[in-house]
Amino acid sequence: MNRKKEELLKILQKSSTPVTGKELARILDCSPRTIINYIKELNRDSKEAFILSGQDGYYIDRTVSFESEEGEGPQDRNQRMFYLLRSLLLSKEEGIDAFELADEMYISYSLLKKEIADFNTVLKAYDVSIVSRNNMIQMKGEEKAKRRVMTSFIQKNQGGNILNDEKLKSYFSDAVVDQIDRIIKSQAANAGAYINDFSRLNLLLHLSIVANRLMMGKQLKEETIGIKKIENRSDALSDHIIGDVERAFDIKMNDSEYAQMRALIKSHVHLDNPENEETSNEAGFYDEVKQIMEEVSERYYLDLTNDQFLVPFSLHIENFVLRLQKNILIENPIKESFRNSSPFLYDVALYIADRIKKNHRIEAEVSDNELTFLVMHLALELERQKKDSNNVRCLLFFPKYLGIENNLVSKIRFHFEDMITISGLIHSIDEISHYDYDILISFVDADVPLSKKYIKISPLLSQADYSLLNDAITSAQQEKLLNSFRSVFPFFFKEENFEVYDKDIEQYDLIRRMCKRLQENGYVEDGFEEKVIQREEAISTGYINFAVPHGVGSEVREQSVAVELLPNGVKWGEKLVYCVMLMAVDPETLEDFQNMYNALLLLLMETDLVTQFKKVSDFKGFSKIMLSTNMNSLFTGA
Repeated sequence: MNRKKEELLKILQKSSTPVTGKELARILDCSPRTIINYIKELNRDSKEAFILSGQDGYYIDRTVSFESEEGEGPQDRNQRMFYLLRSLLLSKEEGIDAFELADEMYISYSLLKKEIADFNTVLKAYDVSIVSRNNMIQMKGEEKAKRRVMTSFIQKNQGGNILNDEKLKSYFSDAVVDQIDRIIKSQAANAGAYINDFSRLNLLLHLSIVANRLMMGKQLKEETIGIKKIENRSDALSDHIIGDVERAFDIKMNDSEYAQMRALIKSHVHLDNPENEETSNEAGFYDEVKQIMEEVSERYYLDLTNDQFLVPFSLHIENFVLRLQKNILIENPIKESFRNSSPFLYDVALYIADRIKKNHRIEAEVSDNELTFLVMHLALELERQKKDSNNVRCLLFFPKYLGIENNLVSKIRFHFEDMITISGLIHSIDEISHYDYDILISFVDADVPLSKKYIKISPLLSQADYSLLNDAITSAQQEKLLNSFRSVFPFFFKEENFEVYDKDIEQYDLIRRMCKRLQENGYVEDGFEEKVIQREEAISTGYINFAVPHGVGSEVREQSVAVELLPNGVKWGEKLVYCVMLMAVDPETLEDFQNMYNALLLLLMETDLVTQFKKVSDFKGFSKIMLSTNMNSLFTGA
């Protein structure tokens, strides 16, 4: 960006009122035509036009985020709010000069005052406020509330991305983050404890905040708590981490902070061999979880009772209970994407969470973050169980040459272990007829039947080869899923459960209408509608343009899908949808449902089916689109 364009941008950023082109030309000592060209270039270089013109001149649309040169300050309202909070909470000074802050943010003093008033409406929920006296800006509120604000806004500032070490270092110093990270990893290793990356980063965030605030002399309000003596390895590990952090930064936590940090650490780490603990609490969790999973087996026909799953899951439940009891929040940044990939398992997770809450007399609500962690455990176990049957079968054709073939097999198995099953390794093409496979992989040319996929790679497996294999394997997985969907389509979708509805209707009235049709046609019994509504109220099943509400239980006589096409759309939570597919699920055929559900989501999310449905007037037209859509678009991006 040249100097005059940079100056023009700064003038508009600082101005709370529009500036005429003539005035800009005078200030920058150039022609009005040059000003017009500068503004066109700035808007063109941004993702969205942000400099607008009106009767009174040019002004910046402050709701739009735009690309800016490094160091030119926050660009939109959300960024300015975060910048202000970070400045107030991470600065050693008691207050910040308002005029200096406005200059740093490249906005006018009057705009800063206006935005502080707006920010305070948001901060009211945290019991803190930003005040300005004698042009000095400060944050008022209890230290506990200020730390809660800091944690919340750092997590929200990720914009849906996963918090990482480098991002934390942009808030705190490298020395603080690196030192605390070393302490966590070292003490966890010494104790034989496991900590996943989500938990490690969450601990790192909280401990960095505590260390930073204590180095500034900001302590929590002292409460009479009394630190309990070390009762088990979890307590010992927590105390070692806290002690190392105190010594590293020459700080001292009071009893309130010590108790809070001890509970936080205990709720984030998993200790090996819990049966060796001095207390029997962990064993109790194992027995409790085993009983609940036996109930899940009877209710949902899922086998989740083997020790390979129960041992780590019971450790997670122990920490889950502790977090609920202590009101400790843990962020799960992939909750939305995981909901899209495993919507049904939320039903199972909700049941497990409800049983745990009742067993421990917990009143606190279970957040989406915690539910997603439960779903992740369930999904990974089911994937492990289905691995052999659902994986893509790969036959490897590698002629013997200097041991290259063995190295290739190891690399492919390592990189695609969770996606493929190796049907065999052959050294001669004549052996191919002895194997059943989905993809043949080789570094030499080979003739294969037209119905089979063939991937040729280089003997050294370049990054391009890995990408080629990944695309081919993913394509084969989706093809298998969609072929399975086509085969079961006639069993799930019936003309009597289909309707095109072109009148206005509310979300839950539509659910009742669809449930009534299923009941009148003999597919469900009384009580099904209530289950569907309870499920929807727990977590919305609405996506972009479509929704997939469902109910699972003994009220389902015959598994089926009711379809409602809505040319006018219906408001579904925060979304507008044009197609609703309500699923009645019989727990005895749960695996069929899961496969069909995943294929349906793939179709609706990755193609323009919903747009095509707008032209449909009957079930015949609907079926034709569902079964004849060009699936190649899913794999080629066409």
